[in-house]
Amino acid sequence: MWRQPPPYPPPRAGERKQAPIALIVIIAVGIALISGGAVAYFTFLRPSGPGNTAQETLDKYFEALASGDTSVIKSFHASDMQPPDEELQSLSSNGDLMTYKDIELKTIEESGSEMEVEIVDYVVTISTVGYSESIKMSKWKSEMGTSTGNMVVKLKKENGKWLVNEPHVLLPLEAMLPKIPDIPAPCGST
Repeated sequence: MWRQPPPYPPPRAGERKQAPIALIVIIAVGIALISGGAVAYFTFLRPSGPGNTAQETLDKYFEALASGDTSVIKSFHASDMQPPDEELQSLSSNGDLMTYKDIELKTIEESGSEMEVEIVDYVVTISTVGYSESIKMSKWKSEMGTSTGNMVVKLKKENGKWLVNEPHVLLPLEAMLPKIPDIPAPCGST
């Protein structure tokens, strides 16, 4: 009958193989480090949820601006920078004459809980009396030869959320248009 030869070198009595245990410990430590790093990244380093980035905040702000929903607009302003009631009433009475989308931002400065961003470009759609026109502002500026500056928006983090830190309603179209000086009324007119 055939017998299997003894293993070479034969194990000593009571001796266990150490290589598999060491390999298992190394794998377990590696998995623990990777898991800990992932938890730290998603918990502390990466913002998550709506309104936690300047882009998300301003996208939702301009959606509310287009709908004329003044309570939502106010909710996107910092608690100490609420827009005046006159501006909000004007927005709610105008309805959705202008909508803003595809907003492109450039961060100018960020320090802890405050940030300044520049609205570099966007598409505005102007609708009135059954007519609607969409304009990409960078294209419009180049066609008109206008070199007016872009709107700079100050943001402030409150309760983990970026909010507009400006005392007025943001209307980027006004920032893009050239400033027209006030012309005094002719004498004798009322």
